[in-house]
Amino acid sequence: VKKMENMQFGTLGPANADIQNLIDQVQGQVENQTLGQLNIYNAVSVRKQTLAGGTNWLVKVNVGNDFIHLMINQMEGAQVNQPPALTGLQQGHLADDPLAPF
Repeated sequence: VKKMENMQFGTLGPANADIQNLIDQVQGQVENQTLGQLNIYNAVSVRKQTLAGGTNWLVKVNVGNDFIHLMINQMEGAQVNQPPALTGLQQGHLADDPLAPF
């Protein structure tokens, strides 16, 4: 049995409207951990890790002249009423930085 930490994220893909909706749901959490209100907040690319109880998302987000990387956990099943949770954030990335788990 593999430990969850060892499960791999899928390949990099472009973000779509569903991913933008996902990051919009955690924007308040992101702003609390960064410099405040983000006027530009656009999902660029995404990687997905499927778990037994939900999904981890790794998302590159354009915040103006900078990029941030977000880790978001989305529970499924019995916990479906819980909103997505921001589980990690890295600031100061460039557009061509690899989107790697952290």
